[in-house]
Amino acid sequence: MKVGKDTSSIIIDPVYGQIELFAHERELIEKDFLQRLKHIKQLGVAFYAYPAATHTRLEHSLGVMHVAGLIYGILTNEEIQTSNIENIDTPEARQLVSKIRGLVDRLCSENHECLVRIAALLHDSGHGPFSHSLELVLTRNPALKITKEDLEGLNKYGEVKAKVGGLWDRYVPKELNGHEDFTVVACLKNRDEIEEVLVKLPPSERLEFEDILKILTRKTGNDDVLSILSQIVSSDVDADRIDYLLRDTYHAGFSHSGIELYSLVRQLRLNPLHRNGEEWWTIGVPEDGVLFVEGLLIARKYHYDRISMGEDSRRYEIFLVRRIEQALAKTCPEQRKEKMCDFFIDQKDENVIAFIEEKNHNRPFQEIMNEATKYGCVLEAKWRQFTAHDHYDLLMVWRNDKDCKEFTETIEKELKKLYGEDFVADVYFHGKFPTSLLMSATPGYLFLYDYSSIIGDFPALMLENGGIRIYAKKHAGRFREYASMIERGLFSRNRDERRLLDVLRDQLEKTTTRRRGDYLVGCPGSEQRCRNLDMLMLLFYSVHYHLMACDEVYEEIADELRRKYGDGKADAIRQAIDRRKETLGIRTTIYRFISSNRNLFGFSYDLRDISGPLMTTPFTYSSPAHEDIQTLNALGFLDEKRVLQRPPEVKKGVSWRTPMYTYTVNKWNLPSYVNDRPQLKNLFDMLQGKMRESIRSIVLEEVERMLQ
Repeated sequence: MKVGKDTSSIIIDPVYGQIELFAHERELIEKDFLQRLKHIKQLGVAFYAYPAATHTRLEHSLGVMHVAGLIYGILTNEEIQTSNIENIDTPEARQLVSKIRGLVDRLCSENHECLVRIAALLHDSGHGPFSHSLELVLTRNPALKITKEDLEGLNKYGEVKAKVGGLWDRYVPKELNGHEDFTVVACLKNRDEIEEVLVKLPPSERLEFEDILKILTRKTGNDDVLSILSQIVSSDVDADRIDYLLRDTYHAGFSHSGIELYSLVRQLRLNPLHRNGEEWWTIGVPEDGVLFVEGLLIARKYHYDRISMGEDSRRYEIFLVRRIEQALAKTCPEQRKEKMCDFFIDQKDENVIAFIEEKNHNRPFQEIMNEATKYGCVLEAKWRQFTAHDHYDLLMVWRNDKDCKEFTETIEKELKKLYGEDFVADVYFHGKFPTSLLMSATPGYLFLYDYSSIIGDFPALMLENGGIRIYAKKHAGRFREYASMIERGLFSRNRDERRLLDVLRDQLEKTTTRRRGDYLVGCPGSEQRCRNLDMLMLLFYSVHYHLMACDEVYEEIADELRRKYGDGKADAIRQAIDRRKETLGIRTTIYRFISSNRNLFGFSYDLRDISGPLMTTPFTYSSPAHEDIQTLNALGFLDEKRVLQRPPEVKKGVSWRTPMYTYTVNKWNLPSYVNDRPQLKNLFDMLQGKMRESIRSIVLEEVERMLQ
């Protein structure tokens, strides 16, 4: 139910035409902490490349609020939500219709529209100046890492903690790595101003401040309603993504974003998702909506290619990040973290500009940034031009901004040594894969990754389009010469000319060796993604190894039993082993070993999420495990094969159209990668040794039991 409606409160918006505000929203927008967003450019320094791209975070926040309201309206329209299944006369369909109606009723109860719109409006309230440039400064420099304890040690935030009580402990993360984390702090810091607005709502429509935090942090527990509201604000198809793609492409000057807003939103559906015997609700689309989701993902790729990761945009962002780092280096060490906190929570673009100018003897900011105009991209090498081994190492480096900084600095030093000039290097990649998109099916669901070849090809496409750029000063006559020399240094067929490639690979090896050393001795949180991917790769390799060697294991057991019981029992031993093969395959034995040795692998995700790919059964895609599996597949370390579809009676809630996949080790890329890296080879030897001994012990015990 819409409340506090003020028909005169309309904002003219270039993307949507008009955005209607309610009285409480208008009052909230006028608060200083949200007005700050009016002075933060949505795309940072991209306006140097796209002069019209000067729109702000406040514009974006208003747009997200508007789109969140549109999505909520569709998800609470019972007729739309049941339109594709209401006429299907099966028990499963009738049960699903009943569930959807129940959830729609709960979404419509109380004042959930107001709640999701306010959460959407506040979702960037802790965003730092100049888009994501400040976050890069934070993650590239471990000395600037801000923890909850650091915040509590600063008077102004210590007072906030004392004032908000348990909310601080429940919602402020241990480490603050991005604007989402600082948004929580900003909301807590401005809690009184937010509640001053909320308290004016009618008593029957009053909102809980903590519910806003639950939505923003996605800590919704088992509350289906809050979970759906959180997905409206942040998910694979959410109000945030829809608005920034529409708004950024409009202001950058591109005529069409590829997103059909109202057609896309109208196709969104409530869908129950089953995983590990549990059910929760997510947002999907029917078959007719797949085309519009594909348009959204293509628009996102276009946004990355042309705007966020575009050659000119990145050049200016790199220069800005380095100027901020240099200015912080000239600041008293005890004040650096406080300065960064203030930037995210209280300050604007002009504060960062003034800070940089102050640390550069009041040299004008424009003059400082004009240094970037003297450089041009002399070489762009896509990841697909390198080997699969290089892809894996480059991805590991890219996932850690500190390592990425060291890697690019090494390249720059080598280029300086070779050619006597200053160069700027950059490693870029598109980021997260779309892993949790659903297509509604009856009964159950189908993952769009399976249904759409466009979405299914995204992981490989994104990896191929990652790259390394080298920028050089635009010297007359030497620019093309540098391009030719650097290209030969990377890709020449003459081994002696590929000196730059040798340096690049040496640095990749040093970096990945150090990263693996870090997680082997203690596995700090920043190394968990690296460990997950490595251990998943080794697990697949070990399973593959033992599947290939299972006959050898059975022969060893047969020999041992013949020695123990004598040759007179040879036929009985062979028959017992054959029965064991028929009733319990080697895969089942391997799975028992994996299940009983969870700590051995150190995964941060549930091992049940990878049992499907290992055991040739369907598996839940909406999990971190799926992203890592698809990463290995896209890197060429695994081979994916679609096999027979699964009948509906096998697993409750899984559509009969759900495909099965098998994953096998690519015999060229994965074994050679592991064998060339001593740390991984030692881990593999340990893992396969334990697995072999466990399998042998389990099978031997069962066969002996059969003999008796």
